[in-house]
Amino acid sequence: MNTKNNKLFYGWYVVLAGFVIMAANVGIVNNCSSQFIKPIAAELGYSRTAVAMHQTIISLCYTSVSFLAGKIFSRKDLGKILKVDVFIVCIAYFSFSFVHSLPVFYLLSFVVGVCYTMLGVISFSVIIPNWFVEKRGKAIGLSFMGSGVGGMIFNYLAGHWIMQYGWRVTYRLLALCLFVITVPFVLFVLKVRPSEMGLEPYGAKRLQSGVPIQELDRNGMCFKDALRAPSFWMICIAAAMLGICTNTIMQTIAPHLSDIGYTPVFAATMVSLSMGALALGKFSLGHLCDRAGTNKATMLSCISAALGLLGLLFGGFWPMLFFILVGNCLGSAFGSVALPIITQNVFGYRDYAAIYGVVSGLTSSVAIINPLINSFVYDRTGSYNLCFIVLLAFSVLS
Repeated sequence: MNTKNNKLFYGWYVVLAGFVIMAANVGIVNNCSSQFIKPIAAELGYSRTAVAMHQTIISLCYTSVSFLAGKIFSRKDLGKILKVDVFIVCIAYFSFSFVHSLPVFYLLSFVVGVCYTMLGVISFSVIIPNWFVEKRGKAIGLSFMGSGVGGMIFNYLAGHWIMQYGWRVTYRLLALCLFVITVPFVLFVLKVRPSEMGLEPYGAKRLQSGVPIQELDRNGMCFKDALRAPSFWMICIAAAMLGICTNTIMQTIAPHLSDIGYTPVFAATMVSLSMGALALGKFSLGHLCDRAGTNKATMLSCISAALGLLGLLFGGFWPMLFFILVGNCLGSAFGSVALPIITQNVFGYRDYAAIYGVVSGLTSSVAIINPLINSFVYDRTGSYNLCFIVLLAFSVLS
């Protein structure tokens, strides 16, 4: 049954837990990381490139955990693992405040990267579909909105605290926020599967037409067969191309707008607005997947990414800046919202965690080298425009 005594289906509390955990975990660990590069480099005497390497380490951890998703996220004791994980990530993040050397900084980045990933997009891309057969898009979109909302809030706080208290105290304050927000929800609210509450997935009865719920988990393609399927590689290639487009939009907003004459304050405001647009886009795209289907949602994401690139390319004409927000709203939301739904629709429930893990790992691998390519093009040409032009073709192909 979806409800007991007409109470709110517990899956929506899991969605709330996802929203809150993603807001704190992704909003702090991932979205605030660039705020610390300049002050750490200045105090410890390292180059900004050397300090920024910790972001690459965290990204590599995300990719590595993605490839192991089948073994990790299909475990029956996943809930217990996440309960230990949340304490480790809080302690490791707090320990950043005591760093005096790069090797220690990199080691902590590795620990944070692994634990942050366990409580991030991949985890909830598996947990939320466990709870919802119907309204999956809406549930995933609502849950993943948290990362955008958290990014807006904690970016502002981190910038303010670094200026007022310094980067070491800021790490401690953010770690405290991470602990206070995430631990109660992981320990007391988050449930990996409906069976833990004696429930079935939302809408399972209507979908099954009498088929036992146990059969639902056995429907679909096995992992080895999926890797041989042309559709698997087409999804990976298309998602990677679209991911390069949307990553470039988000990463180049501030430097590109500053280059073409806008003030740094205005550029920073556009970044903040883009995070807000992304949060809205995750909910909107999820709802669209439910109502109109993933084909139309994917097409809209590709068109939005193209508009975002056009907005950057012709950003000197200020009305085009609106297109940048459109690109971040519905374009950037594709990877976290539509991609897991597409993967489950195409390959089924049987080995979903393993298949989606590889899809996510392959697409995130491309995202790691994307900033290096953008920087190379800028250093050679003095502009990001060539990147925007090439990626416009990518958005059409995807």
